[in-house]
Amino acid sequence: LPERVSPIFEYKSEAGGGRLKEVIWKGLTSSKYLIVICSPRATKSEWINNGILHFISSGLEKNIIPFIIEGKPKAENPHEECFPSALLKLKGNREIRGINISELGREAGAVKVVSTMIEVKFDKLWQRYRREQKRKRNTTIAMIVAIAIVAIGVAAWMWHSNILLNEKNRKLAIENIRIGSREVLGLLEQGEFLKARHELESLLEVWDDNFRMNR
Repeated sequence: LPERVSPIFEYKSEAGGGRLKEVIWKGLTSSKYLIVICSPRATKSEWINNGILHFISSGLEKNIIPFIIEGKPKAENPHEECFPSALLKLKGNREIRGINISELGREAGAVKVVSTMIEVKFDKLWQRYRREQKRKRNTTIAMIVAIAIVAIGVAAWMWHSNILLNEKNRKLAIENIRIGSREVLGLLEQGEFLKARHELESLLEVWDDNFRMNR
């Protein structure tokens, strides 16, 4: 099974410069399949209808894939009709059945288009697609878990480091208080009561900063 279906020509994005009709007709002529995005809006487009007629005249009508995103094919209410008139004219053995995303879902509908183009059974391709989506989900979950584990590890390391830093600061503060206390006693013995008072106030600030807030 191929990893990609390419190249794909879309006239809105690939047309570039030049005459619109010539660019579109060149894209149609060089294409093996024609995917028609069907909706009530598509029935009003002359370009879409003429493109389908050109593909039919080239003998490739069996390679037309109607992809229904809105409305109904051969609807009783004309406002709900999603098939351009060129597709409605294909009857009997030439009739083409569309792929309707309202029945299959958007993802399954897209996979069915691809399975038609590469001529592989839909179930085989759908199972591969689901396995790939599961693998991507598991990879995403594994990445999220890994990031969470790393984040928890970093937080624990920072918490532990903060504890060690606080403990180091407390020990340093105790040593400063011990030294300061001896200086206060020395000042008192010398009768330097004012200096002793200022030194004592400084020691109390060290105590408040390192012990009262960390009790």
